[in-house]
Amino acid sequence: VRSAPGGDAVKPAEMAIKDLEYDINSADKAVEGFERIDSNFERSSTVGRKRSNSITCHREIVCERKSQSMWQILLSYFEKLSQPPQPSATTTVISQQPSTSRQHPPSAKRLQLAESADD
Repeated sequence: VRSAPGGDAVKPAEMAIKDLEYDINSADKAVEGFERIDSNFERSSTVGRKRSNSITCHREIVCERKSQSMWQILLSYFEKLSQPPQPSATTTVISQQPSTSRQHPPSAKRLQLAESADD
């Protein structure tokens, strides 16, 4: 919280990165438009340079925040990869139930039929 010249407290505004990017791009487009219609190259380039210098810090903020966001996403992703898979409740319940299918060894008749079919 900063204080304004009149002594009132001023709370800094918070802005989403995408909104800040949008505003920077809008300012760039506006300056490009002025440069196209202004016949005085020296004046338009001076204005463009001043504007560019005035928002350089905002561009740096956007880059820094995007970088931080990407690192957080990557960190979260790799943390999930490094953890062993947790069994779900349904997997646990199914694996604890006794099997209802019976495993019978093949009967002698089936073995004989299979052998005679090969001959």
